[in-house]
Amino acid sequence: MNGIFTDFLNKSLPMPTEGPSNVYQDAQLLSGLRDAEIGRVIFAPRFSPRYVTGDGSIRVFLRVRNNIFRTIKPHIPSGIRYSLAADILMYPGCFNDPLTERLTLPGSRYVMVSLPFPNFYDEIWKDINKLVYHTGLRPVFTEFNRYLLTYSDTEIKKLLKVPGAAFQFNVRSLDYKDTVKFVISVVSEGKQVVFGTGARCVGKYEAEMKPHFKLLKRALGETDFNLLMLSANNFCRPRNVPR
Repeated sequence: MNGIFTDFLNKSLPMPTEGPSNVYQDAQLLSGLRDAEIGRVIFAPRFSPRYVTGDGSIRVFLRVRNNIFRTIKPHIPSGIRYSLAADILMYPGCFNDPLTERLTLPGSRYVMVSLPFPNFYDEIWKDINKLVYHTGLRPVFTEFNRYLLTYSDTEIKKLLKVPGAAFQFNVRSLDYKDTVKFVISVVSEGKQVVFGTGARCVGKYEAEMKPHFKLLKRALGETDFNLLMLSANNFCRPRNVPR
């Protein structure tokens, strides 16, 4: 394995709605992946048709994402595994499009979704139920650490019970003991936990992970920590072929 860490939420694709403004900035960020011991990257630009001018369709999003990826692909260091996905901004009816399946992580039935923030509203449960029970997909709730700050305990507990759900945390949130304690409780319940940098460009949310795992590694012990990293590495087996 080239690097022990998996960056499960990389935002460095220079998409129109986020990320660096040019390929040069992106190349700078990607060049540091190996030194940061990152062996796998999931590129997950945000998809939200309500906030995109023009067509705003999944087809257009995928075409733009894939074309942009081709421009930065040569800058990915050899040996780094990667996948293309999308971070779906949830709103009522967001999973009504039958093409939602094309936003899944390659080789899986998982889609990355960003819950409403700062407040949760009950109408979203209809969409979560549609995703899980009607489309047969499973959510990876991205940047779950944010919701610990603003959601009620009842809402958090209900989200933890969503069948098959996985939970992604920003590595910087692991600098705080309360987040580490919560992550360990989720892992102890047998749920899938993954981590990401949210990296956009050099100087803004850097693509580094190791320094932020200090408290978690100390709490788990080296063996269990390495097992957790291996679990993240194997979750949604990557393919080095953009769709």
